Amino acid sequence: MKEGECKSRREKVVIGIILAVIMVFSVVVSMASVLPLSDSSCNGLYNDIIRKVTGNASETNTVDITGKKVIFDMPSTVVIGERLTIKGTANTGDTVTIAVDDEVVQKLYQIVITENGEFEEEIDTSSEEAPPGFLIPGSVRLKAYIDYDKGTGTVPEKDDGSTVILMLSGDLTAELSTNIVAPSDEFTISGTAKGSKYVDILIVAPYGYCGTNIEDSSVKMMYIGSTSVTTSDGTFYKEIIVDDNVDTGHYLVMVLSKGANEYYGSGKPWITIEDALNDYSLNTRTQDEMLEIILDIMSLSDDLLWIDLIKIKSSVVVLDPVADVGIGEPLVVTGTSTREEGYLIVVTVKGPMELTPQIVKVENGAFKAIIDTSNAKVGTYIVQADDVDGQTDATTVEILPAKIIFDTGPGTYPSISGTHKGTIKPKQTITVQALHVFM
Repeated sequence: MKEGECKSRREKVVIGIILAVIMVFSVVVSMASVLPLSDSSCNGLYNDIIRKVTGNASETNTVDITGKKVIFDMPSTVVIGERLTIKGTANTGDTVTIAVDDEVVQKLYQIVITENGEFEEEIDTSSEEAPPGFLIPGSVRLKAYIDYDKGTGTVPEKDDGSTVILMLSGDLTAELSTNIVAPSDEFTISGTAKGSKYVDILIVAPYGYCGTNIEDSSVKMMYIGSTSVTTSDGTFYKEIIVDDNVDTGHYLVMVLSKGANEYYGSGKPWITIEDALNDYSLNTRTQDEMLEIILDIMSLSDDLLWIDLIKIKSSVVVLDPVADVGIGEPLVVTGTSTREEGYLIVVTVKGPMELTPQIVKVENGAFKAIIDTSNAKVGTYIVQADDVDGQTDATTVEILPAKIIFDTGPGTYPSISGTHKGTIKPKQTITVQALHVFM
Protein backbone atom coordinates (compact mmCIF):
# COMPACT_ATOMS: atom_id res chain seq x y z
CA MET A 1 0.00 0.00 0.00
CA LYS A 2 1.28 3.41 -0.91
CA GLU A 3 2.26 5.88 1.76
CA GLY A 4 -0.42 8.37 0.71
CA GLU A 5 -3.18 5.80 0.94
CA CYS A 6 -2.07 4.74 4.53
CA LYS A 7 -2.09 8.31 5.66
CA SER A 8 -5.56 8.85 4.29
CA ARG A 9 -6.86 5.69 6.01
CA ARG A 10 -5.36 6.68 9.38
CA GLU A 11 -7.06 10.05 9.16
CA LYS A 12 -10.42 8.39 8.51
CA VAL A 13 -9.98 6.11 11.58
CA VAL A 14 -9.19 9.07 13.83
CA ILE A 15 -12.19 10.98 12.51
CA GLY A 16 -14.40 7.91 13.12
CA ILE A 17 -13.20 7.59 16.75
CA ILE A 18 -13.87 11.28 17.39
CA LEU A 19 -17.39 11.01 15.97
CA ALA A 20 -18.09 7.91 18.09
CA VAL A 21 -16.97 9.73 21.29
CA ILE A 22 -19.19 12.69 20.41
CA MET A 23 -22.18 10.39 19.86
CA VAL A 24 -21.69 8.61 23.23
CA PHE A 25 -21.32 11.94 25.06
CA SER A 26 -24.49 13.29 23.38
CA VAL A 27 -26.51 10.20 24.38
CA VAL A 28 -25.37 10.41 28.04
CA VAL A 29 -26.14 14.14 28.28
CA SER A 30 -29.55 13.61 26.64
CA MET A 31 -30.50 10.79 29.02
CA ALA A 32 -29.35 12.79 32.08
CA SER A 33 -31.73 15.59 31.09
CA VAL A 34 -34.83 13.36 30.95
CA LEU A 35 -34.20 10.60 33.54
CA PRO A 36 -34.66 11.09 37.32
CA LEU A 37 -31.38 11.41 39.22
CA SER A 38 -32.43 9.26 42.18
CA ASP A 39 -35.06 7.05 43.69
CA SER A 40 -35.35 7.61 47.46
CA SER A 41 -37.07 4.25 47.93
CA CYS A 42 -33.83 2.42 47.13
CA ASN A 43 -31.97 3.42 50.32
CA GLY A 44 -29.38 5.54 48.55
CA LEU A 45 -28.82 3.46 45.41
CA TYR A 46 -29.47 5.91 42.63
CA ASN A 47 -30.96 4.36 39.53
CA ASP A 48 -29.08 6.42 37.00
CA ILE A 49 -29.31 4.61 33.69
CA ILE A 50 -26.06 4.53 31.75
CA ARG A 51 -26.51 3.38 28.22
CA LYS A 52 -23.33 1.94 26.88
CA VAL A 53 -23.27 2.35 23.14
CA THR A 54 -21.68 -0.74 21.60
CA GLY A 55 -22.74 -0.85 18.03
CA ASN A 56 -26.53 -1.21 17.99
CA ALA A 57 -26.72 -2.81 21.50
CA SER A 58 -27.29 -1.14 24.89
CA GLU A 59 -27.61 -2.24 28.54
CA THR A 60 -28.83 -0.63 31.79
CA ASN A 61 -26.70 -0.61 35.05
CA THR A 62 -27.58 0.52 38.61
CA VAL A 63 -24.77 2.58 40.15
CA ASP A 64 -24.32 3.74 43.80
CA ILE A 65 -23.13 7.35 43.54
CA THR A 66 -24.08 8.60 47.08
CA GLY A 67 -22.37 6.27 49.61
CA LYS A 68 -23.56 5.25 53.08
CA LYS A 69 -24.78 7.94 55.42
CA VAL A 70 -26.03 8.05 59.03
CA ILE A 71 -27.65 11.09 60.66
CA PHE A 72 -27.86 11.06 64.49
CA ASP A 73 -30.82 12.42 66.46
CA MET A 74 -29.22 12.86 69.91
CA PRO A 75 -29.21 15.26 72.89
CA SER A 76 -26.12 17.44 73.17
CA THR A 77 -25.56 16.71 76.89
CA VAL A 78 -26.08 13.64 79.09
CA VAL A 79 -25.59 13.23 82.84
CA ILE A 80 -23.40 10.25 83.69
CA GLY A 81 -25.61 7.52 85.10
CA GLU A 82 -28.72 8.49 83.14
CA ARG A 83 -30.20 6.29 80.44
CA LEU A 84 -29.31 7.49 76.96
CA THR A 85 -31.29 6.72 73.81
CA ILE A 86 -29.02 6.49 70.78
CA LYS A 87 -31.04 6.96 67.61
CA GLY A 88 -30.96 8.30 64.10
CA THR A 89 -31.52 7.41 60.46
CA ALA A 90 -29.48 5.52 57.86
CA ASN A 91 -29.87 5.77 54.10
CA THR A 92 -29.10 2.10 53.47
CA GLY A 93 -28.20 -1.19 55.13
CA ASP A 94 -29.70 -3.64 57.63
CA THR A 95 -27.78 -2.77 60.79
CA VAL A 96 -25.77 0.09 62.25
CA THR A 97 -22.96 -0.27 64.79
CA ILE A 98 -22.07 2.61 67.14
CA ALA A 99 -18.53 3.19 68.37
CA VAL A 100 -17.94 5.51 71.32
CA ASP A 101 -14.48 7.07 71.18
CA ASP A 102 -13.59 4.44 68.56
CA GLU A 103 -14.66 1.50 70.73
CA VAL A 104 -17.60 -0.82 70.05
CA VAL A 105 -19.36 -2.65 72.89
CA GLN A 106 -21.80 -5.53 72.48
CA LYS A 107 -24.81 -3.39 73.48
CA LEU A 108 -24.25 -1.06 70.51
CA TYR A 109 -23.19 -3.71 67.97
CA GLN A 110 -25.40 -4.24 64.91
CA ILE A 111 -28.49 -2.27 65.91
CA VAL A 112 -31.32 -3.16 63.54
CA ILE A 113 -32.38 -0.54 60.99
CA THR A 114 -36.13 -0.47 60.45
CA GLU A 115 -37.85 -0.41 57.07
CA ASN A 116 -38.10 3.38 57.18
CA GLY A 117 -34.38 3.72 57.81
CA GLU A 118 -34.52 4.45 61.56
CA PHE A 119 -32.53 2.87 64.40
CA GLU A 120 -32.76 3.22 68.19
CA GLU A 121 -31.07 1.69 71.24
CA GLU A 122 -31.27 2.71 74.93
CA ILE A 123 -28.27 2.22 77.21
CA ASP A 124 -27.50 2.89 80.88
CA THR A 125 -24.44 5.13 80.74
CA SER A 126 -23.08 3.82 84.06
CA SER A 127 -23.75 0.10 83.55
CA GLU A 128 -21.11 -2.55 82.89
CA GLU A 129 -22.34 -2.89 79.30
CA ALA A 130 -21.74 0.80 78.57
CA PRO A 131 -18.56 1.95 76.80
CA PRO A 132 -15.86 3.45 79.09
CA GLY A 133 -16.20 6.81 77.37
CA PHE A 134 -19.62 7.31 78.96
CA LEU A 135 -18.13 7.25 82.48
CA ILE A 136 -15.74 10.19 82.07
CA PRO A 137 -16.93 13.81 82.20
CA GLY A 138 -16.21 15.62 78.94
CA SER A 139 -16.98 15.25 75.26
CA VAL A 140 -17.21 11.88 73.49
CA ARG A 141 -17.60 11.18 69.79
CA LEU A 142 -20.09 8.61 68.54
CA LYS A 143 -19.38 7.08 65.12
CA ALA A 144 -21.79 4.97 63.07
CA TYR A 145 -20.93 2.08 60.75
CA ILE A 146 -23.55 0.58 58.44
CA ASP A 147 -23.54 -3.24 58.12
CA TYR A 148 -20.36 -3.50 60.20
CA ASP A 149 -19.52 -7.17 60.90
CA LYS A 150 -16.09 -7.23 62.53
CA GLY A 151 -17.23 -7.58 66.13
CA THR A 152 -16.55 -5.45 69.21
CA GLY A 153 -13.38 -3.60 70.08
CA THR A 154 -11.50 -0.81 68.35
CA VAL A 155 -12.84 0.40 64.98
CA PRO A 156 -10.19 1.54 62.47
CA GLU A 157 -12.51 2.13 59.55
CA LYS A 158 -13.87 5.40 58.21
CA ASP A 159 -17.29 6.03 59.71
CA ASP A 160 -20.61 6.62 57.92
CA GLY A 161 -21.63 9.46 60.24
CA SER A 162 -20.71 10.87 63.63
CA THR A 163 -21.82 13.20 66.43
CA VAL A 164 -20.44 14.58 69.69
CA ILE A 165 -22.15 14.63 73.10
CA LEU A 166 -21.00 16.11 76.39
CA MET A 167 -20.99 13.82 79.44
CA LEU A 168 -21.75 15.71 82.65
CA SER A 169 -21.15 14.72 86.25
CA GLY A 170 -24.30 14.07 88.29
CA ASP A 171 -25.60 16.56 90.83
CA LEU A 172 -27.21 16.25 94.27
CA THR A 173 -29.68 18.60 95.94
CA ALA A 174 -31.87 17.98 98.96
CA GLU A 175 -34.07 19.72 101.52
CA LEU A 176 -35.89 18.92 104.74
CA SER A 177 -39.61 19.59 105.05
CA THR A 178 -38.94 21.22 108.45
CA ASN A 179 -35.99 21.92 110.75
CA ILE A 180 -37.89 21.17 113.98
CA VAL A 181 -40.00 18.08 114.61
CA ALA A 182 -41.58 16.46 117.66
CA PRO A 183 -41.34 12.79 118.65
CA SER A 184 -44.00 10.64 116.92
CA ASP A 185 -44.22 13.18 114.09
CA GLU A 186 -42.65 12.81 110.66
CA PHE A 187 -40.60 14.83 108.21
CA THR A 188 -39.44 14.31 104.64
CA ILE A 189 -36.16 14.48 102.78
CA SER A 190 -36.53 15.26 99.08
CA GLY A 191 -34.33 16.45 96.24
CA THR A 192 -32.66 15.57 92.96
CA ALA A 193 -29.80 13.21 92.15
CA LYS A 194 -29.56 13.11 88.36
CA GLY A 195 -27.54 10.17 87.11
CA SER A 196 -28.07 8.12 90.29
CA LYS A 197 -30.33 5.09 90.70
CA TYR A 198 -30.74 5.70 94.43
CA VAL A 199 -29.35 7.78 97.31
CA ASP A 200 -28.26 6.64 100.76
CA ILE A 201 -29.46 8.47 103.88
CA LEU A 202 -27.57 8.51 107.18
CA ILE A 203 -28.98 10.17 110.34
CA VAL A 204 -26.71 10.49 113.39
CA ALA A 205 -28.20 11.14 116.85
CA PRO A 206 -26.94 13.98 119.11
CA TYR A 207 -24.86 11.44 121.07
CA GLY A 208 -23.19 10.04 117.98
CA TYR A 209 -23.21 6.69 116.22
CA CYS A 210 -24.57 4.78 119.24
CA GLY A 211 -27.33 7.28 120.05
CA THR A 212 -30.97 6.40 119.51
CA ASN A 213 -32.01 5.46 116.00
CA ILE A 214 -34.41 8.18 114.87
CA GLU A 215 -37.07 5.67 113.73
CA ASP A 216 -36.56 3.05 116.45
CA SER A 217 -35.37 4.23 119.86
CA SER A 218 -34.72 0.63 120.96
CA VAL A 219 -31.87 0.46 118.44
CA LYS A 220 -28.72 2.23 119.57
CA MET A 221 -27.17 2.82 116.18
CA MET A 222 -27.11 5.42 113.44
CA TYR A 223 -30.01 5.31 110.98
CA ILE A 224 -28.97 3.93 107.57
CA GLY A 225 -31.50 3.90 104.75
CA SER A 226 -31.91 4.53 101.04
CA THR A 227 -34.52 5.62 98.53
CA SER A 228 -34.76 5.28 94.76
CA VAL A 229 -34.29 8.08 92.25
CA THR A 230 -36.81 8.43 89.44
CA THR A 231 -35.49 7.90 85.93
CA SER A 232 -37.83 10.52 84.46
CA ASP A 233 -36.63 13.63 86.31
CA GLY A 234 -33.99 12.40 88.77
CA THR A 235 -35.96 13.19 91.94
CA PHE A 236 -36.16 11.32 95.25
CA TYR A 237 -38.37 11.42 98.35
CA LYS A 238 -38.06 9.80 101.77
CA GLU A 239 -40.39 10.06 104.78
CA ILE A 240 -38.85 9.66 108.24
CA ILE A 241 -41.20 8.82 111.13
CA VAL A 242 -39.67 9.92 114.44
CA ASP A 243 -40.00 7.40 117.27
CA ASP A 244 -41.81 8.45 120.48
CA ASN A 245 -38.81 7.97 122.78
CA VAL A 246 -35.82 9.21 120.78
CA ASP A 247 -33.20 11.48 122.28
CA THR A 248 -34.02 15.15 121.80
CA GLY A 249 -31.55 17.54 120.22
CA HIS A 250 -29.99 18.10 116.81
CA TYR A 251 -29.64 15.12 114.45
CA LEU A 252 -27.12 15.16 111.60
CA VAL A 253 -28.76 14.24 108.27
CA MET A 254 -26.51 13.10 105.38
CA VAL A 255 -27.59 12.21 101.83
CA LEU A 256 -25.00 10.38 99.71
CA SER A 257 -24.79 9.58 96.01
CA LYS A 258 -22.22 7.27 94.42
CA GLY A 259 -20.11 8.45 91.50
CA ALA A 260 -20.08 7.26 87.91
CA ASN A 261 -18.21 4.04 88.66
CA GLU A 262 -21.06 2.84 90.92
CA TYR A 263 -18.64 2.42 93.85
CA TYR A 264 -18.06 4.53 96.93
CA GLY A 265 -14.64 6.06 97.31
CA SER A 266 -11.66 5.75 95.00
CA GLY A 267 -9.91 2.46 94.42
CA LYS A 268 -11.98 0.55 96.97
CA PRO A 269 -14.50 -2.27 96.29
CA TRP A 270 -17.23 -0.50 98.29
CA ILE A 271 -20.47 -1.18 96.43
CA THR A 272 -22.65 -0.03 99.35
CA ILE A 273 -22.14 2.54 102.09
CA GLU A 274 -22.32 -0.34 104.60
CA ASP A 275 -19.31 -1.93 102.86
CA ALA A 276 -17.38 1.28 103.34
CA LEU A 277 -18.43 1.79 106.98
CA ASN A 278 -17.35 -1.77 107.85
CA ASP A 279 -13.75 -0.68 107.36
CA TYR A 280 -14.03 1.79 110.27
CA SER A 281 -14.49 1.53 114.02
CA LEU A 282 -17.77 3.33 114.74
CA ASN A 283 -19.13 2.58 118.22
CA THR A 284 -17.62 5.57 120.03
CA ARG A 285 -17.87 8.07 117.19
CA THR A 286 -19.46 11.47 117.73
CA GLN A 287 -21.50 13.34 115.12
CA ASP A 288 -18.45 15.30 113.97
CA GLU A 289 -16.36 12.16 113.75
CA MET A 290 -19.03 10.38 111.70
CA LEU A 291 -19.02 13.28 109.25
CA GLU A 292 -15.21 13.05 109.04
CA ILE A 293 -15.47 9.31 108.27
CA ILE A 294 -17.95 9.92 105.45
CA LEU A 295 -15.71 12.63 103.99
CA ASP A 296 -12.74 10.23 104.20
CA ILE A 297 -14.72 7.54 102.37
CA MET A 298 -15.59 9.95 99.58
CA SER A 299 -12.17 11.58 99.23
CA LEU A 300 -10.56 11.57 95.77
CA SER A 301 -13.83 10.38 94.20
CA ASP A 302 -16.78 11.90 92.37
CA ASP A 303 -19.21 10.80 95.11
CA LEU A 304 -21.62 13.52 96.28
CA LEU A 305 -22.70 14.51 99.81
CA TRP A 306 -25.42 16.80 101.23
CA ILE A 307 -25.79 17.54 104.96
CA ASP A 308 -28.19 19.40 107.28
CA LEU A 309 -29.39 19.37 110.90
CA ILE A 310 -32.88 18.69 112.20
CA LYS A 311 -33.93 19.37 115.77
CA ILE A 312 -36.04 16.82 117.68
CA LYS A 313 -37.95 18.71 120.34
CA SER A 314 -40.77 17.63 122.60
CA SER A 315 -44.12 18.70 121.28
CA VAL A 316 -44.79 22.32 122.22
CA VAL A 317 -47.59 24.76 121.45
CA VAL A 318 -46.92 28.40 122.36
CA LEU A 319 -49.36 31.30 121.98
CA ASP A 320 -48.20 34.83 121.23
CA PRO A 321 -49.70 37.72 123.26
CA VAL A 322 -53.22 38.53 122.02
CA ALA A 323 -54.29 42.17 121.66
CA ASP A 324 -57.61 43.35 123.14
CA VAL A 325 -60.33 44.19 120.62
CA GLY A 326 -63.77 45.76 120.54
CA ILE A 327 -66.89 43.84 119.64
CA GLY A 328 -67.05 43.43 115.87
CA GLU A 329 -63.29 43.65 115.38
CA PRO A 330 -61.40 40.49 114.28
CA LEU A 331 -59.53 38.73 117.10
CA VAL A 332 -56.16 37.59 115.69
CA VAL A 333 -54.52 34.64 117.47
CA THR A 334 -50.98 33.53 116.51
CA GLY A 335 -48.47 31.08 117.92
CA THR A 336 -45.74 28.52 117.25
CA SER A 337 -45.54 24.74 117.40
CA THR A 338 -42.92 22.04 116.99
CA ARG A 339 -45.47 19.87 115.24
CA GLU A 340 -44.80 18.83 111.65
CA GLU A 341 -45.91 20.85 108.66
CA GLY A 342 -49.69 20.78 108.19
CA TYR A 343 -50.47 19.56 111.71
CA LEU A 344 -53.89 20.81 112.94
CA ILE A 345 -54.19 23.11 115.97
CA VAL A 346 -57.57 23.87 117.59
CA VAL A 347 -58.00 27.48 118.81
CA THR A 348 -60.87 28.24 121.22
CA VAL A 349 -62.04 31.50 122.86
CA LYS A 350 -64.27 31.14 125.93
CA GLY A 351 -65.61 33.71 128.40
CA PRO A 352 -69.04 35.25 128.96
CA MET A 353 -69.83 33.13 125.90
CA GLU A 354 -67.92 30.76 123.61
CA LEU A 355 -66.93 32.15 120.25
CA THR A 356 -66.75 29.96 117.16
CA PRO A 357 -63.50 27.89 117.39
CA GLN A 358 -61.01 27.67 114.53
CA ILE A 359 -58.91 24.74 113.29
CA VAL A 360 -55.69 25.92 111.67
CA LYS A 361 -52.60 24.28 110.17
CA VAL A 362 -48.99 24.58 111.27
CA GLU A 363 -46.99 26.23 108.50
CA ASN A 364 -43.25 26.76 108.88
CA GLY A 365 -43.58 26.15 112.61
CA ALA A 366 -46.33 28.75 113.15
CA PHE A 367 -50.11 29.02 113.08
CA LYS A 368 -52.69 31.82 112.87
CA ALA A 369 -56.43 32.01 113.59
CA ILE A 370 -58.88 34.88 113.08
CA ILE A 371 -61.91 34.77 115.40
CA ASP A 372 -65.18 36.59 114.60
CA THR A 373 -66.36 38.78 117.54
CA SER A 374 -69.49 40.21 115.92
CA ASN A 375 -71.80 38.46 118.40
CA ALA A 376 -69.47 38.54 121.40
CA LYS A 377 -70.28 39.99 124.80
CA VAL A 378 -68.05 42.38 126.68
CA GLY A 379 -65.71 40.64 129.13
CA THR A 380 -62.56 38.60 129.72
CA TYR A 381 -62.00 35.54 127.54
CA ILE A 382 -59.55 32.63 127.73
CA VAL A 383 -57.80 31.90 124.41
CA GLN A 384 -56.42 28.34 124.14
CA ALA A 385 -54.40 26.50 121.48
CA ASP A 386 -54.52 22.69 121.62
CA ASP A 387 -52.68 20.13 119.48
CA VAL A 388 -55.16 17.43 120.70
CA ASP A 389 -52.17 15.35 121.81
CA GLY A 390 -51.65 16.74 125.30
CA GLN A 391 -49.88 19.98 124.41
CA THR A 392 -51.77 23.24 125.04
CA ASP A 393 -51.13 26.88 125.81
CA ALA A 394 -53.56 29.58 126.99
CA THR A 395 -53.75 33.33 127.54
CA THR A 396 -56.47 35.93 128.24
CA VAL A 397 -57.90 38.74 126.16
CA GLU A 398 -60.43 41.53 126.80
CA ILE A 399 -63.30 42.06 124.42
CA LEU A 400 -64.38 45.66 124.83
CA PRO A 401 -67.58 47.49 123.92
CA ALA A 402 -67.89 48.28 120.28
CA LYS A 403 -66.47 51.62 119.31
CA ILE A 404 -69.24 54.20 118.64
CA ILE A 405 -68.80 56.08 115.42
CA PHE A 406 -70.97 59.19 114.94
CA ASP A 407 -71.97 59.28 111.29
CA THR A 408 -75.26 60.68 110.00
CA GLY A 409 -74.75 58.97 106.67
CA PRO A 410 -75.41 60.54 103.30
CA GLY A 411 -78.48 62.78 102.97
CA THR A 412 -80.19 65.30 100.69
CA TYR A 413 -79.11 68.20 102.85
CA PRO A 414 -75.70 69.84 102.42
CA SER A 415 -73.37 67.58 104.40
CA ILE A 416 -70.36 65.33 104.20
CA SER A 417 -70.88 61.81 105.56
CA GLY A 418 -68.23 59.66 107.14
CA THR A 419 -65.70 59.96 109.92
CA HIS A 420 -63.84 63.26 109.99
CA LYS A 421 -60.61 63.64 111.87
CA GLY A 422 -59.19 67.08 112.64
CA THR A 423 -59.73 70.23 114.66
CA ILE A 424 -62.40 72.85 114.03
CA LYS A 425 -61.16 76.29 115.00
CA PRO A 426 -63.99 78.86 114.93
CA LYS A 427 -63.08 82.54 114.56
CA GLN A 428 -65.41 83.43 117.42
CA THR A 429 -67.02 81.75 120.41
CA ILE A 430 -70.15 79.80 119.53
CA THR A 431 -72.74 78.95 122.15
CA VAL A 432 -74.62 75.76 121.26
CA GLN A 433 -78.09 75.52 122.78
CA ALA A 434 -79.41 72.47 120.87
CA LEU A 435 -78.09 69.77 118.53
CA HIS A 436 -80.38 68.42 115.82
CA VAL A 437 -79.62 65.10 114.08
CA PHE A 438 -81.37 64.54 110.77
CA MET A 439 -82.22 60.93 110.08
